[in-house]
Amino acid sequence: EICGQPLIASTSDNPIPSRPWEFLSILFHTYVYMDPKTALFGFTGLGGFGDFLLSGAVGSFASYRYWLPEILIFVCYALLILVMLKPNKIEDALLRGISIGKLAWGGILAFGILVVGITYSLYVIWALPLLGPEAHYAAGLQGRYFVAALVILIPVGIWLRKYIKIAVKSDLLFSIIVASTSGFLLLFYALQTLYVMRLGFF
Repeated sequence: EICGQPLIASTSDNPIPSRPWEFLSILFHTYVYMDPKTALFGFTGLGGFGDFLLSGAVGSFASYRYWLPEILIFVCYALLILVMLKPNKIEDALLRGISIGKLAWGGILAFGILVVGITYSLYVIWALPLLGPEAHYAAGLQGRYFVAALVILIPVGIWLRKYIKIAVKSDLLFSIIVASTSGFLLLFYALQTLYVMRLGFF
């Protein structure tokens, strides 16, 4: 059960099989605009739930009892983007003769299908039992559900290198910066965990 409600909604509560176009509205309210009338936990307005998903993918812990500061969440994503866009001779050699554009669009399509599938699943097993037929977004969705699938988007980063140039004078220095920043983020998380444990959050 979820909040005293059955885990799976009855088929009569699900409008999507009979009106599949309404799923576009579900996607819109989940990722773009949260309707204040049906929102839970205060995630309302433009980007309300979408921001929660982005930050939760890397910065939420212990069932959302505590979070990384927003600036460090930004650093996580900035680091990921920089690593994807950095020129890599080994990757270029492996992909010689392969259409990276097709791989990139294939990755985008695959990731999009995954997003749609996960969103629909959470809409059915969480949102409908929790909010009923008036559910307008995929309650229960969490950003961490998409983290493992980010590997699908690696070809997109390689493809974007044609249009976005990042000059790296020293691969060693770049690696040291990435490793040091990652280590700092992990250290901050560990110290933050010890701190909230001392406060008795969990």
